Amino acid sequence: MPLRPRTRLICAGAALLGSLHAVAQAEELTFVSQGGAYQEAQSKAILLPAAKALKL
Repeated sequence: MPLRPRTRLICAGAALLGSLHAVAQAEELTFVSQGGAYQEAQSKAILLPAAKALKL
């Protein structure tokens, strides 16, 4: 059974938050998405808050 978009977003957020320690030490981070509305939602819900928290 495929995951709903909200569930996928929550899982992606959990994975990102779980790896913040590694990201904080990295010089570069590559984020890959499917694009469109899904990518926009990921950016708003995950990437922008993480960047703000990390002062990037």
